[in-house]
Amino acid sequence: MLNLLLNHVDPTVYELFVEASTYDEALSSIKALYAKPQNPIFARSLPRSRKQISEELFNKYLLNLKGSNVDCEF
Repeated sequence: MLNLLLNHVDPTVYELFVEASTYDEALSSIKALYAKPQNPIFARSLPRSRKQISEELFNKYLLNLKGSNVDCEF
């Protein structure tokens, strides 16, 4: 998998994970640089603005609400 990743990235991106020996190490170093942290204030407003769609099952609705509370930093 690491070789496949090497073939599909720009050389400037490759410099970010050149010392990684596995695909997971390379991916985690890329995510650490490019993934933006969620704003906790914005994350707290999401569950309040979420509405249950009539066709949506309650369990799926509840899982989505629980998943959106991860970034709230309570």
